[in-house]
Amino acid sequence: MQKAQPAARAGLDETDLAILRALARDAHLTNKALSTRLGLAECTCAYLTCVPGVLQALHVAGEDDFHLHVAAESPQALRDLVLEHITVHRVVRQTQTQLVFEARDGAGVLARLT
Repeated sequence: MQKAQPAARAGLDETDLAILRALARDAHLTNKALSTRLGLAECTCAYLTCVPGVLQALHVAGEDDFHLHVAAESPQALRDLVLEHITVHRVVRQTQTQLVFEARDGAGVLARLT
């Protein structure tokens, strides 16, 4: 039996590898320059931020890969956002949704200076 290549084990396709090769040569490429160089739509290089309703896409360490901060007008609109824009991609294995009932700002780093 043949061993899987590291890229295949990580679930990377040829587009992913092309992006990584380009960034390895020049890590300062913007999304626009990268997409132009590889002949990709700009959103392909930063897709999550292009989804309607996404306020922030956070790449995180740990069990999850990304946390999305989204705004939706109703639970049904949130469901539609997830089903129509997130779970349709083959690289998405699962989603978990949490509703935020209240948000409060913290003291921040400047509070330590006073």
